[in-house]
Amino acid sequence: MLCHALSSGALPLACRLLAALDRSPWSPPGSSGGLRCRLSVPKRFVTDGPPGNALEAQLASAPDSVATYGRLRDFMAREYHRHKAHVFVGAIGIAVRSIAPLLIHKRVDPPVVVMDAAGNYAVSVLSGHWGGGNGLARHISRILGPAAVITTASDSLPGPSRALDELLRDAGLAILDWDALPRAQAALLEGHKLTLWDPCRALGENALFTRLPDGFTPGPRRKGKAAGKGVPAPDDGTPIVTIHWRVLPPSPKTFRVAVPRLHVGVGCRLEVAPDRLMAAFERIVKEEELEPAAIASIATVAPKATDAAIVGLARSLGLPLKTFPADKLVQVPTPNPSGAAGCLFGCRPFSVCESAAMMAAGWPEASLVVPKRRIEGSMTLAVAVSGTDVGDG
Repeated sequence: MLCHALSSGALPLACRLLAALDRSPWSPPGSSGGLRCRLSVPKRFVTDGPPGNALEAQLASAPDSVATYGRLRDFMAREYHRHKAHVFVGAIGIAVRSIAPLLIHKRVDPPVVVMDAAGNYAVSVLSGHWGGGNGLARHISRILGPAAVITTASDSLPGPSRALDELLRDAGLAILDWDALPRAQAALLEGHKLTLWDPCRALGENALFTRLPDGFTPGPRRKGKAAGKGVPAPDDGTPIVTIHWRVLPPSPKTFRVAVPRLHVGVGCRLEVAPDRLMAAFERIVKEEELEPAAIASIATVAPKATDAAIVGLARSLGLPLKTFPADKLVQVPTPNPSGAAGCLFGCRPFSVCESAAMMAAGWPEASLVVPKRRIEGSMTLAVAVSGTDVGDG
């Protein structure tokens, strides 16, 4: 996180904020640890002599905590998306102009909070919900005393409504139809309930939703599956919130959300090239109609932890690679054990990909949704879903 002192008058407060955040770090949504905060100041503050004791003290105690810049806009172009949050101490207009050309989307833009130099207010300016800007403003209010200024309607208007993106984020879900979010949120603010199709039970009971029976389906069923009832369109025109780990067809009537509960188990020979394993993965995902955003990890047996193809697959997808000892995997019952795997790892027959997928998914509370698939004779893949409510019946 970066704290930007925009003037010499703002510098003492910025240094106080750094000290307060050092004692009580802020943790962004989905993070288990607090962020380290650095100070950024105009280069002239250092080259022309520190303006007062605040910067001198900061440089003396932690010189690596101070970054300098010549032109703020150029500095932010380099640094904005490299950090998980930004706090500006100074004029809100300067902050807005420096980041405006850099904005992409609320799902990726780091949150921005602006404090006035007198320390009266901490204003959540950007990414208040998904990025946690509102929470950061409130955290600064608690540790330093300024009033947190929150302008998002779901937080500032009376009533029990809660920001939908924040609710989904805190449930560990992935929004797919960001363009449908404003319409769904507006419906909640106007007092409507949203129709919810959630056979995985990814969301608990909530007064904001009317839950559909699991027998309804939001689109065409997979080949070989019995057809269910189609989801009725709400009379008030609000979108239906559909939550699942399979690919669901896009529709102007739905607001699709993915459940990241899928874990892909992988086994492969040493000579397999990374691009071949990626192609095999993409083939399984497409043929089995799995939602890519619902995949939570890649898993394999521990001796394969440095395998170039498997490591490359996890890295390319931005997913954690989970590895398990063979003597643990052999305890997981699977439908397709391999005698060759047992001989290779010195234990009884077991399936590397199936067992690893099941273990990563939290066996015994997991289900195998894609049994072992052998690709080109040198790769095996399987997919398991975590939890007991898999919503695929």
